[in-house]
Amino acid sequence: MRALHRREEKLLFYEKNCFNTKKAENYLNILTKSLGYDELAHKKNKTIIIGQYTIKVIDELNEIKKNGKANQFQHIYDSKDEYISTSLGIGSFNTIPGLNISITSNHLGKETKINNEGIIESPLITLSNDIVSLRKEFVDQYNNNYYLKAMTLYRACMFMLSSYYDAFLYSYYEKLKIDLHDLRIEKLASNISLEERVESWMQLFCAEEITEIKSGKEYCYFKRLKKERNNLVHPKNTDTPYEISKIVENLNMIPEGLGSFLELLRKKSNQPPLIGCIQLVKNAQKISLIGG
Repeated sequence: MRALHRREEKLLFYEKNCFNTKKAENYLNILTKSLGYDELAHKKNKTIIIGQYTIKVIDELNEIKKNGKANQFQHIYDSKDEYISTSLGIGSFNTIPGLNISITSNHLGKETKINNEGIIESPLITLSNDIVSLRKEFVDQYNNNYYLKAMTLYRACMFMLSSYYDAFLYSYYEKLKIDLHDLRIEKLASNISLEERVESWMQLFCAEEITEIKSGKEYCYFKRLKKERNNLVHPKNTDTPYEISKIVENLNMIPEGLGSFLELLRKKSNQPPLIGCIQLVKNAQKISLIGG
């Protein structure tokens, strides 16, 4: 192993929270109005019961400030989506000898089952949590001078981007393949390039908006992140450079190149844009490089 020279730069998130109070209130009002309820952000001490949910407005606002998405209102909003499954993880971790518990979930007629200890969760939930966590852990490891560990976390984060796009596109494929027979639908789950599959998605849902989408920074960042991910997965050099300023730049493109880009696609196709697993990534804090 080559020796690493200790550097004095430190990585810090720009802000402790994703949103300030005003932005959190605006997000909650948009969410509740879309669900048919009054604007609630100014009623911070109010508790609302909706079905199985007992919701405290102040708790929702705190969740939005911290993570860039709501909690229980978010679950209700997400559960109504026509295409994307964002089911919470359900699991069994039995401690009683001899007792076996099986768990089954069903989405769009497709059954998923576990017969032993384990968990079932939407891959979009899993991957969004992982991407956000890996960015934060990268910062911690670099600040503590564990540079090789930090680079491992960076690579893992970049590798997951394609998996997230795969899960997003496949959600639509699962829904559409039931009723429609269209080559564009088949392409969503095919082995062609990611760009071609995203192109097929746009042709299906917002064909008239493709030129505008491709001229935006979200699409530009999407392509740059894809290129960096491919360079890491398919190295074509005997040595790979890890320049910290470039790494920070790439990690800071993820909220827009993944989160904002998918939100934009859904907006342009008149689909509800505030899906929690997308908002979590979109609103993740930027990273700043200081010192040195």
